[in-house]
Amino acid sequence: MSKFLFYTGIFLLFAAQQPKLVKTKISENITARLPSDFFLLPPDELQGKSISYRMPIAFYTDPAREVDFSVNNSASKWQNEDIELLKEIYKSNIQNLFDNVEFMKESIESINERDYIVFEFSGTVLPGESLFKQESPDRRYYYTEYTLKGSQIFIFTFTAPFQQKEQWAGTASAIMQSIKMK
Repeated sequence: MSKFLFYTGIFLLFAAQQPKLVKTKISENITARLPSDFFLLPPDELQGKSISYRMPIAFYTDPAREVDFSVNNSASKWQNEDIELLKEIYKSNIQNLFDNVEFMKESIESINERDYIVFEFSGTVLPGESLFKQESPDRRYYYTEYTLKGSQIFIFTFTAPFQQKEQWAGTASAIMQSIKMK
């Protein structure tokens, strides 16, 4: 009986830590379940948050502005049958964006009847050399998915400070599994 109570207590503690996800309309053709306290970041606050040169379709963040979910797209001539090659190209691009990358997951998955390239990883950017300012490395947790639709690639990215990875990894996976595109 005491084992049952122990495991029930652990389950309830873990369940209480997971944020409530609500269905969110990202765009006319995209929905996902996001934490209820996430909000759309205004365009004037995007500088420094988004690493893309293009304005994202949507950029959501938590109240502390530490944990983010974004959706972006770009033109593409790739076809679904090129997805394995595209996965290797995106993996290489990720490795070039960071000084250190540790992949936890790299796969191609079918989610809601659509194929996605999936990467879960930590990425570290080392501080630049400076005589005046000593900065510490910036290490973050990422869960990223890429999918092809028509002549575009859609990129879904969840990111959090690496020290919060354990807290957010389950939520990140649930968000990514909930993405639906029309």
